[in-house]
Amino acid sequence: MTILDDASHPTAATIATRKLTSGYHVDVLVDPSITPTSLAALQVAGDTETPIITLAGSNAIVLPADGPRRWAFKMPPSEEVALKVVFDRMKKAGRKSLAIVAVANAYGQTFLDVAQTLKIVAGRPDAVLIAAAGTPAAMPQIELKNRGYAGTIFQTQAVANNDDLRIGGTALNGTLLPVSPLLVAEQLPSDNQVKAVASSYVARYEAIHGAASRSLFGGMAWDAYLLFDRAVLAALKTAQPGTPAFRKALRDAFEKTTDLVLTQGVYTIKASDHNGADARSQVLVVIDNGTWKFVE
Repeated sequence: MTILDDASHPTAATIATRKLTSGYHVDVLVDPSITPTSLAALQVAGDTETPIITLAGSNAIVLPADGPRRWAFKMPPSEEVALKVVFDRMKKAGRKSLAIVAVANAYGQTFLDVAQTLKIVAGRPDAVLIAAAGTPAAMPQIELKNRGYAGTIFQTQAVANNDDLRIGGTALNGTLLPVSPLLVAEQLPSDNQVKAVASSYVARYEAIHGAASRSLFGGMAWDAYLLFDRAVLAALKTAQPGTPAFRKALRDAFEKTTDLVLTQGVYTIKASDHNGADARSQVLVVIDNGTWKFVE
């Protein structure tokens, strides 16, 4: 395994990906974890016909599944899956109007594109969805609360980390978010298909890093390994590592993944869908005094 740091910069991601593919001649790439650098890296992956499994969220990385994107796969579920959880919750609660606050980058724009049929109203909406990644997502919510907004606030799983809880403090209380089952693995119902795999990962990870230290990115990296582990067995039947034929066989094997249970969900990947996560990849969670609590 060779690890290079892209410094969260598209140019550095391009250089690192070229070094890995042309210098080290890797057979598969697992990177990066944010959308702008993933979009840069997938261009190199396509040029060199090297499969890439990204840990970033935007559907723009894998859709449409042609050109360089034929070689790109991603672990986080699609925006449509996450938004369906939001819309279902709003319908259940009788909420009808939704406003969206999105950061000005590819991640936020994707949510705006997916939800473009919604009419954003200027008056106080029933609910607000904040589409932002990391601690910056707490700022709009703090401001909304300071201005007296009392409606429902949704965030995305891009805020599922302890830093966001620390920055947002009590302003985050009551926030709902669709998120990977991994975040609340122990709280999942016993019949949840993901519970056993997710709980096993959490136990192993937190035995090393401490209680409540789980990371969705860590889980996605582990899932990428499990996805590769299954595909490599199939690829080895037709080609040898280090060859273009092997890289193509890996890509083809990824596209034949069926009902693979991972820490983040259940995956069925095909040529037209290089993500493959279905509704089982998201649960609804509420933030309550600095903790994550399973809702449904």
